[in-house]
Amino acid sequence: MRAHLFYTAVLTFGTLSLAAAPATAKVKRVSKKKPKKMNTQTPRFSHDGAKVSYEFHIPKKKHKGVSICTAQGKSCKNVEPDTGASAAGFDDDAPPPVRELAWHPQGRSYVYGSTGGRSTLNIYMEGEGCLSCEKSFGYGNKIHSTWSPDGKFLAFAVEDPATEHGEVYLIDIYNLEKGPTKLTNHEDDTSYQPRFSPDGKKLLFTRFNPEKSDNDLYVIDDVTDPKSVRKLTSQRGAELNGSWSPDGSKIAYYSVYERKGKTKTDLNVTPADGSGKHTVLAKGVVKPDLANPVWTADGEKILFVRDHEKRSNPVAWVSVSDPKTKGDIKTGTIQNSDLVGFPADEGRIKLLWTAQGKKADKEKTWRKVYTGTFDLP
Repeated sequence: MRAHLFYTAVLTFGTLSLAAAPATAKVKRVSKKKPKKMNTQTPRFSHDGAKVSYEFHIPKKKHKGVSICTAQGKSCKNVEPDTGASAAGFDDDAPPPVRELAWHPQGRSYVYGSTGGRSTLNIYMEGEGCLSCEKSFGYGNKIHSTWSPDGKFLAFAVEDPATEHGEVYLIDIYNLEKGPTKLTNHEDDTSYQPRFSPDGKKLLFTRFNPEKSDNDLYVIDDVTDPKSVRKLTSQRGAELNGSWSPDGSKIAYYSVYERKGKTKTDLNVTPADGSGKHTVLAKGVVKPDLANPVWTADGEKILFVRDHEKRSNPVAWVSVSDPKTKGDIKTGTIQNSDLVGFPADEGRIKLLWTAQGKKADKEKTWRKVYTGTFDLP
């Protein structure tokens, strides 16, 4: 959906408060396997944090895929696309792409997107084959797959590659014969990026209005009743990458807008029930393509990447209740992005992110995946 994901951040951050910065943790590189000349993006933790996945792109081979590794990167394997009979005669040097792996919330399996030798992206499940290849799923790219917390439902967007119009759908993994349920229906707008609430009852999504070139966040209050939809944000520009707080009471998101000829990005938070106005937690942040703002387990802080050229885009944190209380996290890496988190011991958080390398590295051309567990104030 290129028309509504074109924004990049170019702003610097304000002065940090005097809060103590977290101590430097031992940072390890996950993406160690050859070839070295590849870029990585969209890392993800498995349900228990024992494994990670990330997308890779090898320009020389025109190969895009997904690798699954142990959390410390000691062993990795590529996800082999389920091509089936439809891929007969496909060029072995350029296998079907694999992207957007989504781990099952209880760890039994995962889904991923792949053409599988077809003309559009479909959803495949480990060991089960294609979930969305039946005619009832219609034509278009099936993207942005996300699990309900109990692992029963899968929400995703279907995008028409010709018009880039898209809608959000829901399937019951245990009743695939039923086919997909259409949750959004707007001929002029495009709906995408679905996100289940922590209790699985609500669904957050983004809607793009091409006439206004504007993205807003919406909430379906009852996924069994698509009519229970309401608009959550109405700011200028684009509200993207919404992320529920652990208790489901708030939603953090990126606000991207133009000001004086420059593209700027803020980190905002708003009550999930629409009862109050949004709060700007940080200005001058880096908005990744698909990753969300990272909440701590207690819901008191949010982690993100701030746009600071001299400091090479450091990982940062901010207090939700007091935005003046904030600080950087010393990862030792530069040009950070694609940040995701996993709860660790009390007061700590395990992070996964991409970066151009460590500050002392000689080679800083290719994006790599790193992990580390950090103390927070």
